[in-house]
Amino acid sequence: DAAVARSIGLCILVFSNLLLVQSMSRGEPALRYLFRLAGDKVIWGSSLAILAGLLLILYTPLAPALKLSSLSAAQLFLAFGLSCLAVLWSELIKLLRMHRRRKKASPPA
Repeated sequence: DAAVARSIGLCILVFSNLLLVQSMSRGEPALRYLFRLAGDKVIWGSSLAILAGLLLILYTPLAPALKLSSLSAAQLFLAFGLSCLAVLWSELIKLLRMHRRRKKASPPA
């Protein structure tokens, strides 16, 4: 169904952008950065507002007007999983670079 595909695509875009905000930490691993942002009310408030807006678009009479469809929980998890794959692969690259830097910095025994 085209409306479902558009809805999943919109969810992937929104989730990916939210994940990018969390993972753009200038070389620092995203989880460490995420824990540092735990007290940042602005980041969390804006993220929650964006997710609420997405739910409002998908699960109100606004959806058919935008040619979107409501998604099941499985479809939402699929969209989130695809977003994680699309964004968080760079975390592996960061970890590899950090490991290489540590190897170079430590003198051979």
